[in-house]
Amino acid sequence: MNNLIDSNVNVDTTLDANLVSSVRSMGRGHKKCLHNILVIRVLALWSNNNKMATILKLTILCEAAVKLGLVIKINSLRDICALNEDQLSRIATLGLIDWLVPTIIGFVLMSLAIHKAMIYWRELGINGLNLVSVIIKDQIFYYILVLLCGIFNMISYEVTSQELAISTYIISILGNPSFLCLLGSRMFFSLMEAAELGVNEGTSHRAHGHDGRIVSDIQFAEFGDAPDNADNEH
Repeated sequence: MNNLIDSNVNVDTTLDANLVSSVRSMGRGHKKCLHNILVIRVLALWSNNNKMATILKLTILCEAAVKLGLVIKINSLRDICALNEDQLSRIATLGLIDWLVPTIIGFVLMSLAIHKAMIYWRELGINGLNLVSVIIKDQIFYYILVLLCGIFNMISYEVTSQELAISTYIISILGNPSFLCLLGSRMFFSLMEAAELGVNEGTSHRAHGHDGRIVSDIQFAEFGDAPDNADNEH
């Protein structure tokens, strides 16, 4: 009888863990898409620098590889019929790593954007370019949301490794990455407002620094146009 009760408890624990996992896995595509959008914006601030583009693309690929490995490992552990405390603890640890990766990458992207924005603002003043302000505000807002989602998910993994209760589901829902899709909509609307001025009109400038060098243009080229044609328009 005791063995039957323990078996039922293990099955219920597995089902609850799988349900929490389903809630957590929703919206991962939105998070990945937003990372790509932010990379494009950072590259726009850095004038599509080839070295920076290569580094960021490799970073995104490494992130995808790490997260794929974590998902495979976590799912393989959850496929076990009965999850004991050690296995739940391992899943919690892998879940923490899964959310630390986008948190760190988001911080790096925000730092790169702010660093370049400081250069523009130093040359033109804080109100020099509205587009720069839009990019930085979205970048900071995105990182805050990622940080909050990461905190909720880390708490959720920690709670799951100890006990499964209604609070676990609530925390998992609060940390659902699908909320980040709201930011994606806000980003597109912000860029649409900038696009009303025309492609690259009001979105680029040339300011001479103290050493005589020219600050690079911020360029969002028209679809299908070559970079050389965009330069000739200036």
